[in-house]
Amino acid sequence: MVTWNKTLTAFTVGSLLVLGACSGMSRGEQDTAVGAGVGAAAGAVITGGSVLGTGVGAVLGGVVGDEAGKNNSAPPRFYTRSNMLLISKFRLQVRSAQSGFTLIELVLVIAILGVLAAIALPKYIALQTDARVAKLAASRGAVLAGAAVAHSAYLTRGGLADVTACPAGGGIASNLVSGTVCTEAGLVNLFNGYPATTAFGTAGVLSEAGLSSTSFTPTLAQLNVEGFGASVNGAITTVSVIGGSGTTGATGA
Repeated sequence: MVTWNKTLTAFTVGSLLVLGACSGMSRGEQDTAVGAGVGAAAGAVITGGSVLGTGVGAVLGGVVGDEAGKNNSAPPRFYTRSNMLLISKFRLQVRSAQSGFTLIELVLVIAILGVLAAIALPKYIALQTDARVAKLAASRGAVLAGAAVAHSAYLTRGGLADVTACPAGGGIASNLVSGTVCTEAGLVNLFNGYPATTAFGTAGVLSEAGLSSTSFTPTLAQLNVEGFGASVNGAITTVSVIGGSGTTGATGA
């Protein structure tokens, strides 16, 4: 972020100073551009190269330069009142005939857009990060809740096998500490009385957590559709959210 700020600062200062040196501009426009460039440089130095400080400095410098240009172009004091009226009338006619934006207006718009972008972009990135963190926290809660339900079912049966098959499918639960237990969604494999780490597509901890809305025994591809990555390594199942750093088991990873 610091490199981006310094790069944008250097670009802004250099562009405004080059615009101020253009021979095709009027003296007032050159004063405005130079003032904006100097203001941007001062704002960058004061704020340590931040985009916000550079933009504010450019706006203030442009306004000061514009006012200075107006004062420099003022007619000499020895002009008569009638000449002053004629000059004012001529300026009014020329201003009325002009179309488009003045340089100071363009500088102000560019500076304001830069400031808004500097404020909005980090907030947008932060919102994305917060959303991924919330999604991961929700998946952790789902895993804990599913494990508690399966463990409660195991304790309730007391190690006695069911007489009939599980209504949701999967066969007859053994209700052993490292066997199977019947849940509302189907038969779940246990290890030490809790949902076991099993391969993708089989009933285990990922099934009991309900991370997939389309399958009780989700594959990795089905988890990816839901925005989750996952990996199975021995007795350890790792779940992550796609889009964050360190994502595990995402498509192509």
